[in-house]
Amino acid sequence: MEENITMEERITTALDLGRVLQGARTIAGLSQAEAATRLHVSQSWISHMELNPETVSAAQLLALMEVYDLALYVGRR
Repeated sequence: MEENITMEERITTALDLGRVLQGARTIAGLSQAEAATRLHVSQSWISHMELNPETVSAAQLLALMEVYDLALYVGRR
């Protein structure tokens, strides 16, 4: 994982979440298959989460964030 790259994104829609998940995976230097291996899921599951982020559960989101080395901050719009 590249330590000097930072990512700070505002997520207000499900589409934003999908874009952020895909970007975070890329910044982490992981292919969908590599991310899937780390999460013990299929590559198609990773693809599904990126393309259909409205279906991501809180538990799934937290697992993805752990693998992509992300933190979640909540604030007012």
